[in-house]
Amino acid sequence: MPRHAIKPKAYEKLLAHLVQVEDNCSQWLHDQFPLLTPQREQTVRLLDCYVKQLQSFLADAMSCDCASNELPFVVMGSRVRVVNSVSGKIQEFEILPFYEERVNNNHISILSPLGNALLLKAKGSQVTIKAPRGDINCQVLAIFCPDDTSSGE
Repeated sequence: MPRHAIKPKAYEKLLAHLVQVEDNCSQWLHDQFPLLTPQREQTVRLLDCYVKQLQSFLADAMSCDCASNELPFVVMGSRVRVVNSVSGKIQEFEILPFYEERVNNNHISILSPLGNALLLKAKGSQVTIKAPRGDINCQVLAIFCPDDTSSGE
């Protein structure tokens, strides 16, 4: 499998993020889902998969100052640019880590239908979000490192 190049600062942030997820996941799950529900079980499976995929990525990553700002898949804290497959409208969102509570118009929770659908998706992936007024189809155009201030263009 080819190694992924990532900027040293982004690698450090992703590693610190992985530690936070592993350290806080059980308490967060208990706080959000005190009862054993199907949604809790689905979230547990998603977070288990998330941790494994991020661990694998970081183990394979090569730190390089000349690397681009893009990531191969959506992680918590990353900025994701998507295009609505029907309207052509392009939007950019930040996927909030479960341990953060800051919110603005471009922040989405991993518990929201959109955040849940985007988490772990690769660039180019087609995503369908179930909405009350009907399905929303979009494609992932780009995924940027957490807290990166440039758009990678």
